[in-house]
Amino acid sequence: MVFPYILSNYAVSKGRELVGFHVLIENELGVLDEVIDVFRDHNVKPYSLTVSVADPLANIAVFYVIADLGGKMGLVKRIKEDITALERVKEVKVVEPMPEEVIVNEHLYPLVMADKEGIFLGKDELLGLLVESRKVFGYESISAILYHIGYTSGRTLGKLFLQEIGTTEPARALNFLLRRVCAMSLMRGEIASTSRNNIRVRVLDQWECRVLKGHVVDKATSHFTRGYIAGFLDVVLGEEGRVKVVESKCINLGDKYCELLILW
Repeated sequence: MVFPYILSNYAVSKGRELVGFHVLIENELGVLDEVIDVFRDHNVKPYSLTVSVADPLANIAVFYVIADLGGKMGLVKRIKEDITALERVKEVKVVEPMPEEVIVNEHLYPLVMADKEGIFLGKDELLGLLVESRKVFGYESISAILYHIGYTSGRTLGKLFLQEIGTTEPARALNFLLRRVCAMSLMRGEIASTSRNNIRVRVLDQWECRVLKGHVVDKATSHFTRGYIAGFLDVVLGEEGRVKVVESKCINLGDKYCELLILW
């Protein structure tokens, strides 16, 4: 069973009385329980919980709790005081909602994946990027641009992959890439079959295809991803232009899932 991973440093209250508590703690067993016990003692329900290691040695961690006060806004100061009084808590900051009912923890910035900064765009922004741009420049032009942006991005990752891992075996390299794009919420994929000079990948929730679902009909839409895989494997195999990626199935063609045929 698959569950969404919710980025809890951004939330919309939607009429709820949400308040964030940004808690800097010693990264030791039992500390999280002690913080949660404070909310339990005040009969306040956590809305979301996020834990992030805050230093390279993993001695300090951030525990960010968005709590649903539910008519108990007068308890904010007391809850902060009780958490601050805990022996292994270093600091507590209260994150108040904005007038627009959006609560954003600016103390959790930037997003980091595998020790490197990440940049996140929501589906609404991507819809503008993929749909509105095509109205201006045309479907084929934007599709070609997306492919080549993906290709150059994939080549950059391929160079890092060779430095850090080093294998030039296509299936192993592709497995690494599939795990990475899954962690980035770009898609979920698995190798369906392999042969001497091709690999077939079954893809679920590919980002371009799911954003364009209902906006593009009867066209395969995995352009950035095809380029990304081609660029990555070109570097791994050591020959530019060797790899070709064909989207043989696509949800926007009416298929139940997307499928990529990788040839070299």
